[in-house]
Amino acid sequence: MNIELTDENLEYIAFVARQYCNIYDDCYGDLAVATALHHFKNRITQIEDPEKLFLYTNTDELQASIKKYNLNPDKFWLLILFLKDFTNSCFGATNIYDEISVGENVEKILKMLDSPFRDDCELTISNGKESATINAVFIEKLVLNRSIEELKSIYPMVKVSKNNKPYHKIKFFMELLDYFLNQYDATYTTTNDGTKDWGFTAKILYLANLVDEHKYFSGYEDIVTKKGNTIRNKAYYIGKELKNSTKTLRDTSDRHKSDYCYIPEPE
Repeated sequence: MNIELTDENLEYIAFVARQYCNIYDDCYGDLAVATALHHFKNRITQIEDPEKLFLYTNTDELQASIKKYNLNPDKFWLLILFLKDFTNSCFGATNIYDEISVGENVEKILKMLDSPFRDDCELTISNGKESATINAVFIEKLVLNRSIEELKSIYPMVKVSKNNKPYHKIKFFMELLDYFLNQYDATYTTTNDGTKDWGFTAKILYLANLVDEHKYFSGYEDIVTKKGNTIRNKAYYIGKELKNSTKTLRDTSDRHKSDYCYIPEPE
């Protein structure tokens, strides 16, 4: 990597670090930035990714978006490396648990089906690689003639372990990325009328190795039907898939685990 780690080139990282690497009072902002930049410089040889850098540099569509959003390509690449490493450092190896049990979720579903907005209800089932969605009519078929009490007896009120840590990481990474894009410069927000550019976000997640399917970078996915026809899902649907997979997750990052964060010495 031929990008020098000067203060100017690390400017984007410093902006995010001041907000997210400072766990305590605002007065520690400068120390938090210094801690994050020092750790990043020590980590750069371990986290740099020449293959993804080549892809980043030589993809015209991505570089056009970077230019459109008034971003410096070198500074932004360093930011991607930082966001990737910082995100991974905030998650341990422990299991993640739902805040809502299966029984409580069933009760919530039944209430939603009984609301004025029932026709807007959808149920999405995902295994982390693919997902399927059904509407209110089919949801009712699944719970037809079942009372809440009966469903609770079938699905006890216990916390259910979920192995969805990758999506928790994706959600936290997107929070960091959105903070930078929306707060550092108004160009991104005004260009998109305040909405997220899901195609751009998906590409960055792929470059950061938080998603591994190439559809996230290409912006489309070719699906062959049983009849042999090819259907192309474009970036909107890929972005919607990311949105649906992360929108209900609670924040499980622990910045105290990260060496990027400044923690004052106890008095």
